[in-house]
Amino acid sequence: MNDSVYQLIVETTVKRVPTCHESPEDFFIALDDRDYPYLILPTPKEMFDNDDVFTIRLIPDPLNRFRFEMDNSFTKLSFKRFFTFFDDKSYYFGPNDNMLIHFLKSPVYKSYVAWVSNLYFKRIDDLIERYNNEELPEERKSIKAKLSRLLIEA
Repeated sequence: MNDSVYQLIVETTVKRVPTCHESPEDFFIALDDRDYPYLILPTPKEMFDNDDVFTIRLIPDPLNRFRFEMDNSFTKLSFKRFFTFFDDKSYYFGPNDNMLIHFLKSPVYKSYVAWVSNLYFKRIDDLIERYNNEELPEERKSIKAKLSRLLIEA
């Protein structure tokens, strides 16, 4: 499959509102330009004014290069930063994606879902306020289009 097509599939899959009932099949590992691996987290479309997504860096164990741990923070990075994508996550998460399944059921991921939902609806509120305060018709049209795309996801 063409790399750009695969990248589009990944982007389409991860640009969505996260839920507490996720499937590991909907997640991808991405490598950046320095070959650092990241788990790309679901991030709603239009959440940011650019192509940023939330990620968690996967950190190799210094004593065992075949063992990885998840960083303890969510990082917002540009989707364009990533060059290589993997849907086979067993190298990073063990057989049957055990570590990923455990993470998706954890309070940390549930907190992420609540946090992103809050940010998402705050973004909608902010755009509504901008729309109401904007006087230029072209800018109002642009804001209205963003609002429409956000509300479709909600």
